[in-house]
Amino acid sequence: MGLIGLADDVRHSFATARRGDIPERHAISLSPLSNIDPSQAPEGCSMAYLYLPAGGRRARGWSQDLKDQTMASIIAQLSDYCDGFQHEVGRFVETSREREVRLNVSNGSVTHVDFGALRAGVHRPATGFGGPKPAVPGLYLGGAGSHPGGGVSGIAGRIAAKRVLRVLK
Repeated sequence: MGLIGLADDVRHSFATARRGDIPERHAISLSPLSNIDPSQAPEGCSMAYLYLPAGGRRARGWSQDLKDQTMASIIAQLSDYCDGFQHEVGRFVETSREREVRLNVSNGSVTHVDFGALRAGVHRPATGFGGPKPAVPGLYLGGAGSHPGGGVSGIAGRIAAKRVLRVLK
């Protein structure tokens, strides 16, 4: 997984999203899913997950034409770094608002919770449950919504498994 875009692109995309507009250049999180498991994609192809961390909350909403134009600008930017995106087989595009409705998650956040001060770091998944020791002796949480942070990376589960192994030795 990597972040595509320069520091100025990241700052600009967040500022533009706060205004409810679409930036010319995006901060793009790219996860090449089929690099590890080629069976997830057709022979000779790859599958990638793209996410715009700045989101796309638009007060005026999203038309299909606007989604298509935005995706074209994203693919053009990706082409500066990676080959093949212009030959895509399929695509699923979902706005933050659409994800919020479909999954009932705050602001359509893909990080499982909206990152407020009391929902991040050692406060994940709830205040008192994060940190180096379990809040309840013997209870080890190891999911994407657990401390240390969001994302389906396996890191939270790995940390929980290592803690359990240390305790069991």
